Amino acid sequence: MYRTTNSGTNWYPVTLPSSLATPFTERVTFQGDTGWTISRGKTVFKTTNYGVSWDSIANVPFGAGLRAYSIEFPNSQIGYCGGDDGKVFKSTDGGYNWNLNCNIGLGAFQSIFSYNDSILWGVGPGIRATTTGGGLPTSVIMQNENQFKDFVLYQNYPNPFNSSTIIKFKISKPSFVRMTLFNSSGKEVTVILNQYILPGEYEEVFNAGKLQSGVYFYKMDLFDPDNKYFSETKKLLIIK
Repeated sequence: MYRTTNSGTNWYPVTLPSSLATPFTERVTFQGDTGWTISRGKTVFKTTNYGVSWDSIANVPFGAGLRAYSIEFPNSQIGYCGGDDGKVFKSTDGGYNWNLNCNIGLGAFQSIFSYNDSILWGVGPGIRATTTGGGLPTSVIMQNENQFKDFVLYQNYPNPFNSSTIIKFKISKPSFVRMTLFNSSGKEVTVILNQYILPGEYEEVFNAGKLQSGVYFYKMDLFDPDNKYFSETKKLLIIK
């Protein structure tokens, strides 16, 4: 494992307890200064100092011959771990204890990503999602931009702008919409919108406030009642 403190310019090795970390780890997840990782050997490691040092805290009971691949904590207490045989385990105490959450018996959950503690994605033999706090997954239909014209994110105007701009979008079904702003380094700056919205065309007035001049990106994530997921990102420019 390697760690950087200068936006990726330099990377420094971090040592895990060697007897437990074999064969290797594939995923690191953080909430503030607290982070977790898991080895293929199913050992969970935890840090409380931004990854400077790590301690082994648990062994996830996947079973003999099965490997773990992914770990995700949407908050400081609730965590999910995926691995062989389509198994997902869940922790509700910060990673110290794990119980089987679902077992689809197909392939492996090689990566898990959470939007919050109830909306998650698991990637394995296909793309699956759950909106029930980690229950049995349901299929997600992925659409490209040309197929998804009922959901449109427009370019903001004016652009470039000084103090405020209008971001317009259209949805055709009741949907949960989250719009976030990122800087050029990929760091989330603010949440512009985060709510359940009825069909229609909307305009959000975004005030740049004390943000510095530069290039930013606004991203809209959307879930509709049919489990379709839409995401689009556009660039905006602040000039002061």
